[in-house]
Amino acid sequence: MPALWYYIKVLYLSIKPTERTGLMDFAQYAFFGEDSDSLSIRMINSFFDELQAPAVCIPFPADGGMFLSALSVLRKNFAGFNVSADYAFMMAPHIDKLDMTSKNTGSVSTVKSQGGKTTGYDTDCMGFERSLQGFMEDAGGGDILMIGADGLAYPAGHVLLKTAPRLFIFSGDAVKARMLRERLSVYGDGRRIRILGELSGSEKFPAVFNTQINKNGGVMENIPEGVFRNAAYAYDVNPAATEFLRTAARNG
Repeated sequence: MPALWYYIKVLYLSIKPTERTGLMDFAQYAFFGEDSDSLSIRMINSFFDELQAPAVCIPFPADGGMFLSALSVLRKNFAGFNVSADYAFMMAPHIDKLDMTSKNTGSVSTVKSQGGKTTGYDTDCMGFERSLQGFMEDAGGGDILMIGADGLAYPAGHVLLKTAPRLFIFSGDAVKARMLRERLSVYGDGRRIRILGELSGSEKFPAVFNTQINKNGGVMENIPEGVFRNAAYAYDVNPAATEFLRTAARNG
């Protein structure tokens, strides 16, 4: 998960004795989102342990209908919180101050709270971009195929559009694909974003990106193996091996 380092950095630098909440005299942070059993929480706490930081991250399950109430609790009772990708886009308008990346993307994935005021950062976007250093240059600057249209597809698409002439979105959910294109078009050239209803296997994309979160590494969108044979690179946002990566490896 490329965004985690940026998230840890933002939270670690914000730890101050005056912000401790009394939970074992630790600074208390939250992971706000649908996935209260997120791997991110375990990894963040592992980082805190490794750094011997006086901090702990706990799950804060999301309820879309109580979003503003939850935000009030998070703002008052936590030193900071991470936001799952599904809520990052709706978080930005409710944050007091945005860093430059969040201003450019309209999305917030990490929030630091001090004195009742919040500062938002798009660590998903920053982390994803950092993970591509030394990669996109080798992709030849060609069109990019992105699998998936929700969650991490937005920060990934935003970064990929910086260098790719065109971004092709392939998703089993046509409504989400259109919504993603609309969101990306607000902060970029929508004419460079295309939606594919199907793949024949003859397409020649230099790079293929999978943005679908898949915990068990199984089910993959209906992607012909020819897509992988014609691509030079395959990238997956999942921390564990997936059918996407196994298929890519099988096709060189």
